[in-house]
Amino acid sequence: MKFLQNKYTVLYYKLINGKYDLSVYTEKHHIIPESLGGTNDKSNMKHLPSRVHFLCHYLLPKMLNKKSKAWYKMVKAITMMKASSNYQDRYFNSRLYEVYRSAFSEAQSFMQSGNKNSQFGKCWIYSIELEKCIKVNNLDKDKYLNDGWEAGRVLDFSKLYENCKCCNNIFFKGKKSSRLFCSEICKNSKADMINRNKEKVFLELYSIYGSANKALKEMGYPGNVGDHNVWVKRLLSK
Repeated sequence: MKFLQNKYTVLYYKLINGKYDLSVYTEKHHIIPESLGGTNDKSNMKHLPSRVHFLCHYLLPKMLNKKSKAWYKMVKAITMMKASSNYQDRYFNSRLYEVYRSAFSEAQSFMQSGNKNSQFGKCWIYSIELEKCIKVNNLDKDKYLNDGWEAGRVLDFSKLYENCKCCNNIFFKGKKSSRLFCSEICKNSKADMINRNKEKVFLELYSIYGSANKALKEMGYPGNVGDHNVWVKRLLSK
């Protein structure tokens, strides 16, 4: 891995080659980071005080071409140091964190794009019969679909079923459906029942008030107007 020849690279190697009191808390540091091709050989490892370790990671992105793949990796690395250790809080002030947090979002987007994404070329499928959901390669998807699997992801198979709001029987409604009834017969039956109840309530209130307008308002409607007027006339003419 070749770093840029700039003042940050010079400072980086000065820190790497510095003499430190190793009796204090130290952390292992890869001189050439593993993600940039560095090895675990002793020649590439250095025990550094945590503050120096942090400073080295602070310098690494500055030693690389901005927005290169290597730069994105180093931005992610320093931001993850903050996320993984509260010990770094003493070095990671709010301004510095904000600068790298913004770059980190960009780095995450880059690292998860195209074939760099761990999910690239894969998809979720599920089986109603097995009540199982798995991730497969896109190339294998058709084989599963031809064998009865469905495309998509299901976290809770119980949500694919519903109790009919009319007969209370359990029916399969599917993944995206909002069906409330097991059949058109039940749907129409429920509608008829609701209408009959509405008629019964209206007639009872009409007999008490002697006024269609008052009866409808008691039921929560605006009164004997518009469609309600047509419905009342039809009902009272039966």
